[in-house]
Amino acid sequence: MDDRDVKHILQHLYHSDRLERYLVRSWRVGAAEVRTMAEELLMEAHARHPLTPLEQRMLRESYLIRKLNRNQLAESFHMSRTTFYRHSLTAMRHLARLMEERRASCGRHNG
Repeated sequence: MDDRDVKHILQHLYHSDRLERYLVRSWRVGAAEVRTMAEELLMEAHARHPLTPLEQRMLRESYLIRKLNRNQLAESFHMSRTTFYRHSLTAMRHLARLMEERRASCGRHNG
């Protein structure tokens, strides 16, 4: 799993049909399971390493809360749009790592 996978998952988090089709091809898990995993990681009181609290908040605001557009989000985080984008990419990589670790640990427990 990489940051592109995570971006696709987050963009379609609440579109079960699209998410399910994508996940069946790449992950072989259900949309509900991945949605729960992403929501838990982004809503936890304390961000898990390597995801920083700032990155967690940026992804949560961007993909779960979704009240502001990218320009407004960058402004609310007191960043330029370019800096916000760069931080978002790093956050996606970190979330991808956490989701892959969680998927692997679930596979060990279920397999």
